[in-house]
Amino acid sequence: MRKGHANNVVTMTDLNGRLYCITGDGTLWMRLPFLQEVDWTPIGQVPGQPAALAGHAGKLFLATADNALYWRDAVA
Repeated sequence: MRKGHANNVVTMTDLNGRLYCITGDGTLWMRLPFLQEVDWTPIGQVPGQPAALAGHAGKLFLATADNALYWRDAVA
């Protein structure tokens, strides 16, 4: 069942009741997981070419295509 748009999303994760994704241009986005169409909110840029995104213990972890690992606090 479709619940909204995911235009140009490269990788996505959830953390603390929120969805996070990175688009092909390196923008990090966040939204609440509503059951209807809502806009994503941009919350920053990421370095490198994103390969994977994960969330754990209040942190977002990014792995890039060139084998680098980054982390940052999630936005509340």
